[in-house]
Amino acid sequence: MRRVRLRKPKAEPPPASIDDRELGEVSGGRDLIRALADAHRDGVVLVRGLLIAQEAADAWTVEADKTFRYAASHPGDERAWARAADARRRAVVADDEELRATERWATHLEQVWTLIALAEELCPVGITAGRPVTATRRSLRSGRRSRGHCSH
Repeated sequence: MRRVRLRKPKAEPPPASIDDRELGEVSGGRDLIRALADAHRDGVVLVRGLLIAQEAADAWTVEADKTFRYAASHPGDERAWARAADARRRAVVADDEELRATERWATHLEQVWTLIALAEELCPVGITAGRPVTATRRSLRSGRRSRGHCSH
């Protein structure tokens, strides 16, 4: 049986999250744009981390299944059972990391939604302004952009 070595993903430092104090400091359009740009950058880092965590969890689950099947077909092979147990432990750790990455992403989305709500307060005729999202997508695809509706 070929032994597969999965590399542990490099731990990226968690992005600086937006907290309530920072949201309270967003007072004008420029601050809001800066906060949205920072949130986008942080979101990219979080999504990459989540995708890596999902990939690792899936790979370790497959490896654990394979090593268990091999060990089950060779009941006297203690090393096979040890490899199966080790792979299962690694799969559990990878699943836990995937869960933590998902929770970080969900928290980030809540913060982004708060920023979007602030944007709608500052610019009530902005991107969503009561229009369905499909209409917004159509207007963005057609290249039409309305300017001058924001007071800030």
